[in-house]
Amino acid sequence: MLAEYIIYSNLWIAFGAGALSYGFCILFRYPEALLYAIFAAAGTCCVYTFQRFVKSRSNVPSQTDQLRWFHENGTFALWVIVLSGIAAAVSFFLVLKNWMHIAVLMGILGFLSVFYVIRIVRKPLREVAHLKIHLVALVWIGVCAVFPMLNEWHYDTGNLLFALGHYFYFVAITIPFDIRDMVYDKGNMRTIPQVRGERGAVIISVVLYLTFLGFTVFFRPEGLHLFSFPFIAVACYHLLLLITARKTQGKFFAAGAIDAGILFLGLVYIFS
Repeated sequence: MLAEYIIYSNLWIAFGAGALSYGFCILFRYPEALLYAIFAAAGTCCVYTFQRFVKSRSNVPSQTDQLRWFHENGTFALWVIVLSGIAAAVSFFLVLKNWMHIAVLMGILGFLSVFYVIRIVRKPLREVAHLKIHLVALVWIGVCAVFPMLNEWHYDTGNLLFALGHYFYFVAITIPFDIRDMVYDKGNMRTIPQVRGERGAVIISVVLYLTFLGFTVFFRPEGLHLFSFPFIAVACYHLLLLITARKTQGKFFAAGAIDAGILFLGLVYIFS
C-alpha cells in the first residue's frame, strides 16, 4: 500500500520537517532556506527511521502497526536510513558557517536522538520517567529553528521566543501519540496519558496548543499574518485532532493526520 510506504517510512513527517524549517527561514529571512529545509527533512527521515528500525528489532511482544511494518520491510528501511543520512550530511556541510556553536548543538541533538532508543546505562532515554515527550519537542526545535539561528549568528530575542514557543506545540501534538502508545509504553515511563489518563491528556494537549498560539501572537515575526484564513484553518485543524485523540485511533490518525499538521503549519509560514 503506497500510503504505508510514504507514512511508515517517515517520508511524510520528513516533508513536514522540511516545510517547517523552510518556513522558519522565510520568516527570519535567512538566505539559504532550501538547504536548511533539506537538512531538516533528510535528518528527520534518517533519525526517525533509525529509531523505529531499532525499536522494531526489540523483543517487544506487541507493537504498533508502524513498528510491525518496519519489521517486515527492514531492507527498505535501511536504504532509507543510508540515503537520507547522505542527503542530511551533504546539505549540512553545504550550509555550515558557525562551526563551534553548531558542533555543540549537533552533539547534543545527536546524543539525544541515538540514545532515545539505545540503552544508556540501564535504559534508553525514552524510558526515563516523564522525559520522552520533552526530548521529542527539544530535538524538533533544535533542528528546525535553533540550528538556523545559531548558524546565521542571528540572536533576535523576539524570533528566539517565537521559535521556543513551538516547544509547547510539539509537546501538544505528541500527546496523541502517547495516548495511542498507552498499551505499549512501560508503566514506569510516566507519560502524560499514563499519569493523567486519556481525558486529562487531551485537556493538557489543548492547553499547550493554546499556549503555543499565545507565544505566536506576542512574538510573531514581521510578515506573519495570524488572522489570515490559512493560519486559522490550520489552528482549527490541530485543535480538532487534539480534542478527538483516543487510544483506539485509526492507524493513520497520529502518523498521518497529526504529522500532516506540521506540514500545513510550515506552508502557512512559507506563504504568509
